[in-house]
Amino acid sequence: MHAPDVEPWNEEYLWAVEEASGGQIKINILWAGEHPYKWADMLAVCRARLVDGVSSQLSLYTSATEPIVALLDLPFIWTSPDEFWDLYNSDEFADLREALLNSIWEKWNQVELVSVAAGVYVFTADRFVEDWDSLKGVRIRSYTKEFDKMIQTLNGTPVSLSWGDVYPALQRDIVDGWVTNIAAPYGAGWYEIEGMNRTTVANFALGLYSTTINKDAWDELPPDLQEVFRKVAADQSEMLLGVMLQDNKDALWLAMKEYDVRFAFMPPAFGEEARSAMKHSIWDPWAQEVGGEAAELLQRVEEFHAEWIKR
Repeated sequence: MHAPDVEPWNEEYLWAVEEASGGQIKINILWAGEHPYKWADMLAVCRARLVDGVSSQLSLYTSATEPIVALLDLPFIWTSPDEFWDLYNSDEFADLREALLNSIWEKWNQVELVSVAAGVYVFTADRFVEDWDSLKGVRIRSYTKEFDKMIQTLNGTPVSLSWGDVYPALQRDIVDGWVTNIAAPYGAGWYEIEGMNRTTVANFALGLYSTTINKDAWDELPPDLQEVFRKVAADQSEMLLGVMLQDNKDALWLAMKEYDVRFAFMPPAFGEEARSAMKHSIWDPWAQEVGGEAAELLQRVEEFHAEWIKR
């Protein structure tokens, strides 16, 4: 897991499991920096049972290993966490789940414990992102191939950096800003850096943040303790989404108060133009590159969006 100030909602789920078990379950959390593993290797790390479970943003950190799951986080494919969460909890997602999640959990010997929508993403730099000229000459931190293409499509310059390298890179003027949520950078202190005071709320959200457990470790648990994990997940999934969204709202308010950060929403017309551009520069090439059922799955997600925006 990243750090307690980055994803407190996830820690709350694990605490709730411990409490509901009456002390029978003890979970030792290893935060980033407390383990030697890279995020991209988490599926393999969990399968090898170097740890018993992992929590990560599935498609962002594992799409190099399992390219099909990048569909969940293609830039601008979801216009809000509500859109993704509605699909995730719908009947339409049943067979999508089989292709995108269940088959991958089985392949990597894992059981999904709880998942939550990853939330709204924002651009932060010394300027707002309002049009096609806003990011010209601006170096934006990236961490996936798809994000590289998104930043390039918006006429910015992607700079690939791991999470721990961002703060010193901002200090040394290696990068001019970032794109991620609000709570995580606030917790990591990025808003402290001079000039990082303009946050643009984009009309896109990312997909799934999942916590999984090694299946062998799961099978070793007695049925009553397995039920504890399931029941807490069922009881808290909606609450965890609310906590995550509230964390971002609180972080934005604190950033405004403490660092004089100003925020604006991406102009709707430009947001639609950007979304259309992403389809041509990222979504369609992704489907062609991945092959198999990727194009069909992408089409179904686009059809869901077309119906969802009519509501």
